[in-house]
Amino acid sequence: MKKLLADRVQWWFGLALVLITLSASGVVHSLPATGSLLPIPADIERTQGHFELKRDYRITIYGRELERVARGARRFSEQLGLMLETSLQLSELGTAMARPFEALAADIEITVTGVTGRYPSINTDESYQLNISSKAIRISSTSGYGALHALQTLLQLARVEQGGIRWPAVNIQDAPRFKWRGLLQDVVRHWMPAVVIKRQLDAMSAAKMNVLHLHLSDDESFRVESLRFPLLNSLGSDGDYFRQDEIAELVEYAADRAIRLVPEFDLPGHSRSWQIAYPQLSSRAGKAYQLYKKDQLFSDPLDPTKEKNIQFIKTLIGEMSALFPDLYLHMGGDEVNYDAWLKNDEILAFMRANGLEKPQDLQAYFIRRYYDILTDLGKVAIGWEEILHKTMPEDAVLHIWLKQRFPGESARHPLLVSGGYYLDLMHTAYAHYQRDPLDVVIDGLNAEQRDTVEKNFLGGEAASWSEHINAHTVDMRNWPRAAAIAERFWSPRAVCDAMGEDNLYTRLFAFSDQLEKLGLRHRSHPVKAMVSLAGNGGNVDALTVLASVAEPASEHINNEYGRLFAHITGLTWFTEFAEESYPVARFLEHIPPESEVAWRFNRQIERLITKKLGDQEIQALKQQLTTWSLNHQKLEETFSRSTLLKNDNVELLSELMSALAGFGLQAVTAIENNKPLSQRVLSFGREVIEKCAYLDHSLEIEEEYVIKSLFRPRGLRMHVLPIQRGIQQLYLAVELI
Repeated sequence: MKKLLADRVQWWFGLALVLITLSASGVVHSLPATGSLLPIPADIERTQGHFELKRDYRITIYGRELERVARGARRFSEQLGLMLETSLQLSELGTAMARPFEALAADIEITVTGVTGRYPSINTDESYQLNISSKAIRISSTSGYGALHALQTLLQLARVEQGGIRWPAVNIQDAPRFKWRGLLQDVVRHWMPAVVIKRQLDAMSAAKMNVLHLHLSDDESFRVESLRFPLLNSLGSDGDYFRQDEIAELVEYAADRAIRLVPEFDLPGHSRSWQIAYPQLSSRAGKAYQLYKKDQLFSDPLDPTKEKNIQFIKTLIGEMSALFPDLYLHMGGDEVNYDAWLKNDEILAFMRANGLEKPQDLQAYFIRRYYDILTDLGKVAIGWEEILHKTMPEDAVLHIWLKQRFPGESARHPLLVSGGYYLDLMHTAYAHYQRDPLDVVIDGLNAEQRDTVEKNFLGGEAASWSEHINAHTVDMRNWPRAAAIAERFWSPRAVCDAMGEDNLYTRLFAFSDQLEKLGLRHRSHPVKAMVSLAGNGGNVDALTVLASVAEPASEHINNEYGRLFAHITGLTWFTEFAEESYPVARFLEHIPPESEVAWRFNRQIERLITKKLGDQEIQALKQQLTTWSLNHQKLEETFSRSTLLKNDNVELLSELMSALAGFGLQAVTAIENNKPLSQRVLSFGREVIEKCAYLDHSLEIEEEYVIKSLFRPRGLRMHVLPIQRGIQQLYLAVELI
């Protein structure tokens, strides 16, 4: 066993060893450091040598139903050229039913042994084997979709060396941990056109995610063309929606990348757009609704007691479900406001006549009718956790987003988890990564229930709600953080549990480079946004420098503000809003959730303090701090001109960033020369650090901490300066000199 481990720890890319011992099955696993691979394969073994291409290359594919694999191979070739900026090209792509005994040797050979199917499904075999030797690259998979995943791994392993493309010799046996590895994208609150959705699909493919859950209807708009009920588009939307031919195109685009499209049509709540288009659906007769205009946090639900309404839904969902070939359809079912039902005499009479004691029972009645509609259409129903009820059949999928409300009852259902994976809450990638999806649902269960949950567990979804996100900012808000969640869903739990923060972020930043070359705008958008925020004559370069080291405060903190406000005043805090006039134009909405620049800076400070930084690196660090320390004075005129920046007190953020850097520069010089700082300088540093104490991005925030934060200046409640971590380390280090 020791020799086996020793053989596998050799790895050409040179990151830290991750060693996994006993897995849940009792089998001993080992995993070498994995370079830029993300997600980490289930089993990987480094062998001797490498495979190198110094000429145009050939790919041959063997098997049946190879159209998607062939398109994937061409796409692989194009992406290889983009990522490595190489002139080498695919010279020949061949397909055949079976490999001849004396086949012409191909550089990359793909063998698909089973049936691929026109579309991926929940039961698709996504496993693959990848063998790279000094002679050739060979991929084997049961389905073509597994081969597509193998090509993504191959893409991440490729390097340009000495004018050619080089891969390390390696054997990989890989398969996903969970069948369902999704991204929920809300396209309602702010519209996301097809070109934006395609970028999300490209990124998902790179991260081996396999379900795009599209939230297609809500209070603000109905986002799919309906030929049966056209008023949903002319009155029930703001004019932006997917045509049916666009949906068909997206389905094919996704399938080419081994991704399923699962739609959500949320009922009975979140349905104001339906009621605007067809008022007869409403629970409040005669009430006039408007898109994007809220008079309460959760809108009035439709009236589930009228059979005509049920038939309307049956016809519409029948039309919608035909557009999506996947077996699953999401019913929503969350956040139902019962007030309209309880004030409607006809609805109350219906409840009494049908033995429905509580409004929750009426909600369950409607969800069961929705479930039956989907069952008749041959679909499997999914619903948010609020659908859990004794009347709900066991095959309905329960989607956990808050917590597990009735552990014993929910254990019998197939389960999905999004709790802990809400991208719009601005938590760090590592905070998401530290939460295993199974832990969300097994807490509080007995041994028998845990066993049932693990058998029924489908997987999870990262969630991207768009109240504060638009088509310009969505790439930046989703990526690369969603890739960390994707690894949790794909890679063995023991591997992820043992993964250190440095290893994750090193690979995440490499993945971010890959996404940028694939055309995602997560890095380019903040730079472009600073042009408009700086205004005419503003200093765009200096504002971009500030944007590179700032982060938006976690939305979780803002939600805590709301809970405290409601508790103290008794009034409702509207944390969910998406007004048509809301432009997503503030500074915090155009900076990344995590600063790569700040992360790297903080790591350099750690290396400095532990004496692992060379002289040239120290000088580069001092130059960076000098640039930051002088940045605020370059922005003073810009702040005087920009109302948007002034309203959010970004000027204070800028002032403190330069003050932190100024102290940091003196501290680095003191450490370099081993000379103490004066008490005056130390006092100044302590004061600045305390003013911009880092607002924690963790998933759990103490109420006392939030109360204290309420008294902070607006600019510091809404933004954070993560370089404060490194500066604080410097302060502690110079105190000891």
